[in-house]
Amino acid sequence: MSFFANCREFEISGGEFRELEPTPTADVYARLLLPRKHGFPLFHPAPCDDLPEPARRTGTQIGDVGVVTDDGSFDPIFNILYPADDLANRFGVPADFEQVILPPHDIRIRRLQHPPGTVLSNTAVGKKRLGLQASVGTNPIIRPWEEAREAKASTNSKQTATVTLSLPDGASISDLACQEAFRDYAMKHAKQWYAFVNDDLQRIIGHGSLYLITGVTKSTSWRITTVENFLEKGEVSLKEAVPISAADASWESESASSTFNYGPHPQSGEETWQDNQTIFLRGFKVALRPPLGLGPACPRFEDTSNGEEWQEDCGPNMFHPLDIINQYILDSVPDAVVAVTHDDEWTSVLNESDDEFPEDNELIKRISNKFDINSSSGTDYCPSFFIRWE
Repeated sequence: MSFFANCREFEISGGEFRELEPTPTADVYARLLLPRKHGFPLFHPAPCDDLPEPARRTGTQIGDVGVVTDDGSFDPIFNILYPADDLANRFGVPADFEQVILPPHDIRIRRLQHPPGTVLSNTAVGKKRLGLQASVGTNPIIRPWEEAREAKASTNSKQTATVTLSLPDGASISDLACQEAFRDYAMKHAKQWYAFVNDDLQRIIGHGSLYLITGVTKSTSWRITTVENFLEKGEVSLKEAVPISAADASWESESASSTFNYGPHPQSGEETWQDNQTIFLRGFKVALRPPLGLGPACPRFEDTSNGEEWQEDCGPNMFHPLDIINQYILDSVPDAVVAVTHDDEWTSVLNESDDEFPEDNELIKRISNKFDINSSSGTDYCPSFFIRWE
């Protein structure tokens, strides 16, 4: 018999009950969609409102260097494909900055890789279709995807949460064809990048936070639903509220707590731009070994002498698989000062049977079995880890 069969928000340590901090919704969303291998999912795909209009119009771009924030958005800091005086580099550029010039046709674009009406989820989702007409002002909107009025998400005994990403207008994909130039550039300039962000701009980010973007999946509109803390195996029912506009529909669950997010949210008087909502990122995470005494590249928790735990403030702590891999590399190769890994690495070790993203130890086990971290090239068909020594 289990006395705590339905209790999940505490742990027992040293005979004491300790309340657990709830996992942020953006973390839950990312962890559950990562096994779909589309890249890193952003819970807030819209570009930040304080960006210059050209950046808001396009959204995240290949060549952007920035950080994933705790709320699940991407914060671009500079872009290596633009001149130093471009608006994309409005904060300035690092020392020894060199604009990267790509060969013609080096960015592959696949329009509507995800067709209109696509629903991505960590679980099987079935929809009932009912007639629906909505309008914005005097303009009627009738779309097949808006006819989905009720959905059931199938779950298994291991899952206590489900997420859905609905793409009413579909989504397009852009990827860098040859990643070598970006990889080498990041290896060469990692120290200057972190000095620029932490010293010149006086931001507080960990030495593993910077993300060089090589690919994006973008949509014009999107809906995100997370449903957590349902315990029964089988199905959780989601009912869709009747929308007033194309983005106003929402899902409600009668059997669990749910969070709904949608976009875009144009500023007053601003048009709705096409494909500027970045739903997935792909790129290189760049980790720099911190100066002696500062600890791991981006520590989450450390034990003090009295057995308590504390969290070091090193900027965003949003989960990303490459943070785990880069820290493993720096721990395993003491002479390495820079580790650069790509999202292709963690996607390559996922299995079709992975309903959830592997735990950290399992991820490292798979990575170490597949790749040789002491080599600049992998033991398999794709490059693995790129390490800089001094």
